[in-house]
Amino acid sequence: MAAFVGPSVAAAAASRRQPLAATGRRSLSLSPYSVNRLTLRTALPRPAQCGRPARVYAAASGDEPPPHATDGGDAPPARPLSASEAMAARLGKDPAEERRRQEAAATIRDAELAKELRRDRMLAVVGPLLGAVAYFVVAANPVSPLTILHALAASSPTPEVVAASDRPTVMEFFADWCGVCREGAAGLSELESRYGPDVNFVVVDASDEANAAMVDEWGVDGIPRLVLLDRKGQVLTNFIGKVPKEIIAEDIVAMLAGKPLPNKGLDLASVIGGADDY
Repeated sequence: MAAFVGPSVAAAAASRRQPLAATGRRSLSLSPYSVNRLTLRTALPRPAQCGRPARVYAAASGDEPPPHATDGGDAPPARPLSASEAMAARLGKDPAEERRRQEAAATIRDAELAKELRRDRMLAVVGPLLGAVAYFVVAANPVSPLTILHALAASSPTPEVVAASDRPTVMEFFADWCGVCREGAAGLSELESRYGPDVNFVVVDASDEANAAMVDEWGVDGIPRLVLLDRKGQVLTNFIGKVPKEIIAEDIVAMLAGKPLPNKGLDLASVIGGADDY
């Protein structure tokens, strides 16, 4: 064993021509255990030089330090639990699993927000272009006047509704073959949009056999035929032929105010021979 650890202390003292007792040193036991302790004492740093036991282990064993050990000292403090993680822990669940679930939800949410942002940016660029295209399409393909008239006829209130409404009424008879009717369709639709909540607009297709009885009752022998009635259903005036929308609007305003009509056409007696109500 002495061959591995070098000359003994006694041999070293004799070589210096000094007796062993003169060295004042105590002889050392060179058992395998003492050799190991001596080797470790010379190789390892003193406890005062060691920051943590893990560093001593690493120096003695030659292994890499644990992942949380750093040269700067202690590992950083653990992240505090969020409210949902703390609740999961109180319920006996794994907070780490809850944290992973939150992170997955945040990833999905961020992806959705990014998708919406891309869509908004695209609409900001494409929207004006689509609006311009739609404008030119509508301008090139306007709504047919007959489509407007038939839509007004389909939405017209029934005579029972008109009688119980306590509102003035504008009634027009039209036919598909009537050119003047088609010319006034857009104006009539505009008046209906403006005064519809306060005035009944009744549009009747005089060419439809289903309306033959009403056509006979009102003595319609000219198209278009426009009839204005007050709140009680009494006929105020009749117009036959083309009537500008401005004229009709002035009479509507007067009917709503309960004043005499500023514009009058034919009286009912001259049209249907004396009938005076709707």
